[in-house]
Amino acid sequence: MFTIHRDAQVRLCVFQAVLYSCFLLVGFTTASNAQVANSVPTSSSGNGTLGASSQRVEFDVSAFEGISPSIPYWDRGFLISREVETLRPDTPNIRLYDGSGRKVKEISVWFPEAQRVVVSSAALTADSRVVATGEANKPDGTRVFYVLSTNFNGNVRQVVQTGNYHPRHACAAPNGTVWTLGGMQWDFATQGPTGGNVLRNIDLQKGETATYIPRSTFPPADFDSGGTWMRCSGQGVDIYVSAGSYIRIAYGEEQPHIYRAAVPEGSFLSGFAVLESGQVFGFLASTQDSSKSINGLYQLVLDDSAKTGRWVRVVTDAASPVHTDGIIRLWGADSDNLVVSVADDPVGRQAFHWRKFSSSSTSAAANH
Repeated sequence: MFTIHRDAQVRLCVFQAVLYSCFLLVGFTTASNAQVANSVPTSSSGNGTLGASSQRVEFDVSAFEGISPSIPYWDRGFLISREVETLRPDTPNIRLYDGSGRKVKEISVWFPEAQRVVVSSAALTADSRVVATGEANKPDGTRVFYVLSTNFNGNVRQVVQTGNYHPRHACAAPNGTVWTLGGMQWDFATQGPTGGNVLRNIDLQKGETATYIPRSTFPPADFDSGGTWMRCSGQGVDIYVSAGSYIRIAYGEEQPHIYRAAVPEGSFLSGFAVLESGQVFGFLASTQDSSKSINGLYQLVLDDSAKTGRWVRVVTDAASPVHTDGIIRLWGADSDNLVVSVADDPVGRQAFHWRKFSSSSTSAAANH
């Protein structure tokens, strides 16, 4: 049975919805308005070039709408869309769209006696089960943090309660376990987060199997809110933390690698993708109060010896009809293709384009 423990205060998870509103504004920036900040490398000194679109799919508009929508993303053959907050048991909060753009599944995550359910993240396993993390609240203010899995039909099969650890981000490893990144519950007596590790591997039948990185590694305030992204590849786990860190751990490694990899001042990461090769990409968007326009597709180039990373703007090859300044979204990766939207498409962000990234050299970003 799913139980909810007592807590003194419920803090609404609304930042993700606010971030998504900012993200929508980015799509209306045209290539002619894009100016790259001087502090951002703009040469082709990354690892390759982006080719022309090989596939175009128009998605149902419902994938991008909602009362408290998150930023959807493409992974394992589906577009995953979710509502951050729901207040009724019959309200779908996870939606799946297939490669033709059609909505193929709606899932309602809810628990008995709950008044409010937050779905902080959702992901697909290799065998098409849905995993989700978040919190549930009762009318008297009690709350619980959870990791769960459903079958493809949407029936909840397994639930793990995580105590005072709030798993805000999750992805599924090839072995079926769930990797999560999250924060610790706030201690009102000390005015700081409680102790504990923020990166955890969870077996939904056995519970936690490993934990990494003390919460004290990061600033006391929310370090992993808007602008944090997490993906599981065939080789390991890749995480960009909005506090300016990049985390990478290969399956079976004893400890993760942490890089200093802050995005340029006045920008945030509004899209994220990891190719099968391990190369990492992000869509950087200017913040609303920024005087510079940094919008564009970038590659994260890692320096393993210095444990640093720099964001390098991606260039296009001679055959591409769309310069990367014309890319307005990064939705994810599909093998060696980046899944993006382009400014000159008649339906804008609803149309996804598959564009192959071709490496020109081997770099640290390609190695797990």
